[in-house]
Amino acid sequence: MKVKEGTPQKPLKVTTIPGLDIGPEQLTQQQKTVQTLKKYWELAENPVENGRAQFFIKNDILYRKYIGKHDGEGIIQLVVPESLVEKVVSLAHDALLSGHRGSTKTLTRVLQEFYWPGINSFVLRYVSSCDLCQRNVSKGTVGKAPLGSLPVIGTPFSVVCIDLIGPFSPLSDGNRWILTIIDRCARFPECMNVYHSKTYHPVVWQKPCWECSVVWAYQTEFIRIEDLSLRQR
Repeated sequence: MKVKEGTPQKPLKVTTIPGLDIGPEQLTQQQKTVQTLKKYWELAENPVENGRAQFFIKNDILYRKYIGKHDGEGIIQLVVPESLVEKVVSLAHDALLSGHRGSTKTLTRVLQEFYWPGINSFVLRYVSSCDLCQRNVSKGTVGKAPLGSLPVIGTPFSVVCIDLIGPFSPLSDGNRWILTIIDRCARFPECMNVYHSKTYHPVVWQKPCWECSVVWAYQTEFIRIEDLSLRQR
């Protein structure tokens, strides 16, 4: 593509990762204050000779030495405290030279230098929820959900669907989520703002007395209820 002379080029968007300017003393303090790393400090003080993963202390900093099946010398990994975990993965996935690789390659890159408990699941969740990766995924690589048949609802307000939308920028009252309720028969919508996705919020509608079945779409935050009676108060 030819660029016209005199046309200023658009600046390259580079992800900035703040909070990486941390010294050895701060790193040691954070390692010792994390509860999940206490057992690794104990293993470093009482090392196991025959284990593949061995922990040791060097200059008051906790490290892990992992010896693989085909690696005789092993690799030295810095044990990362919880406060720096997301920054490390962002550096290995979002940085300019990282290239937003997949979860397997990102995990391999992180394991070359770092380790923390639950590293596999954390990297998988981080890469799977990357907004830029989801927007630029190649067509055809993500399978389509199969179409299913839904029952025909003949009575209004007999079955309703409930879901959460958000989080949004908080308003003056602090609410960040919108609770949506849609009738499966008449497609009648209702919505109300709530403070938190896990906050119990009583649903009171100014409708005649009726009983309905509820379908929760946001099952990760709500408790699934098959039959719920909503009555006017």
